[in-house]
Amino acid sequence: MNKSNKANIKRYREQYQKVKSVIARHDPIGLLNQGAPEDEYELEISLILPMLCKSLSVTQLSAQLSSLFRDHYGDKTAGRKAMYEAIAADLMKLSGKDA
Repeated sequence: MNKSNKANIKRYREQYQKVKSVIARHDPIGLLNQGAPEDEYELEISLILPMLCKSLSVTQLSAQLSSLFRDHYGDKTAGRKAMYEAIAADLMKLSGKDA
C-alpha cells in the first residue's frame, strides 16, 4: 500500500470517528441510551460520510439525514426533523463547513 492510500485510510478513519461521536452524542433513535452496542449506527455513519463530501446546506443535509434514519428505522421511530437539523449543523462544523 502506498503512502497516498495510507493517508486516505487514516483520514477516513478519523472522519468516521468524528461522525460517530456526533451521532452518538445525539443518539437519534435513542438506542445507545437503551444499552445498544457502541457500533449500532455503523451502517448509517458509513452512509453519512459521503454526504459530507457534497456541497449541501444544513437544511439539505438535515433532510438527507432524516430520510436515511426514516428509511432504516421507520417514521415513528426516527423522531422529529428538528433533531436532524441539530445533527446536520454539528456535522457541518466538524467537516469545516459552517452552518
